[in-house]
Amino acid sequence: MKENNSKPRKTWNVFLDTEVFTAERFNVRTSKLAEIHKLASVGKINLVISEATVQECRKRIQKMVSAAVNGIKVKETWDALKILKQTKALENSAIWMLDKKNITAEINSNFDSFLKESKAIILDWCLV
Repeated sequence: MKENNSKPRKTWNVFLDTEVFTAERFNVRTSKLAEIHKLASVGKINLVISEATVQECRKRIQKMVSAAVNGIKVKETWDALKILKQTKALENSAIWMLDKKNITAEINSNFDSFLKESKAIILDWCLV
């Protein structure tokens, strides 16, 4: 039997796809994303994401916020509204007066902070 003399890997590269963020409704404070953030920010893992994924996340945030705000007006399912739980807009605004632009900007800002604080490696389009 061949003996493995290589050293154990100290840091793992973890690639995140759009679906990981979508499943958590882009709420970077959920236990799953918070754990990824914690591990990446202390260097236990390298968070890797492509520029294409970042752009797709931004599109989905806008689409999901729009669906959630519009859903309030037509009383669509509460599942579409889960993305709004994380915003401060609910504290200060009547629910029917929600501003899609401000909510989208806040969630995008949270997403950007998550990537920055996690020291995410963002791969250029041509490397994907």
